[in-house]
Amino acid sequence: MPILENSTLPKKHIKFVFGDAGDYGEGAHFNFGGGRQVYHSRYSRDEGKESSTFREISAVHDLFLSVPHLLENSSVVYTTDSLCCHTILMKSSRKMKLHEKAAACRSLARSMTTELLTAWVPREYNQEADDISKEVDWDSWGITKPFFNKVEKLFGKSFTLDAFADDR
Repeated sequence: MPILENSTLPKKHIKFVFGDAGDYGEGAHFNFGGGRQVYHSRYSRDEGKESSTFREISAVHDLFLSVPHLLENSSVVYTTDSLCCHTILMKSSRKMKLHEKAAACRSLARSMTTELLTAWVPREYNQEADDISKEVDWDSWGITKPFFNKVEKLFGKSFTLDAFADDR
């Protein structure tokens, strides 16, 4: 049975999001009445080196940053197969880095007049989100920050156009 905290909002306002964080990216899927929607983001090298718990909490944070217009003024139940993510988002953590990321999630939710709840489910009930988190876009191009800095220095200008723009 999933673990779900009690909501203070009427059920008609509850929106379920199924999310997961993998080794190379994060993903989520949801249907708020307008059809199935998918969120996916890949990690930078540094993000990929973080602990799995940190990446799971970051997935919630990144989701709120990416689709705020879909989540505002509602009660969002983020469904995860990470018991640590569920517990830390509801109660916090003694580890400062995890505590700060969870606090940032709650702060984002408050700024959007959104109640953030979590539900833990066994991995087999979150398989679709797990599959999305493992997707890799091999056609996505990018350059490293040090290389970008060298090119700016070489040209003596700050660039205003990102030719490699993506969700990051």
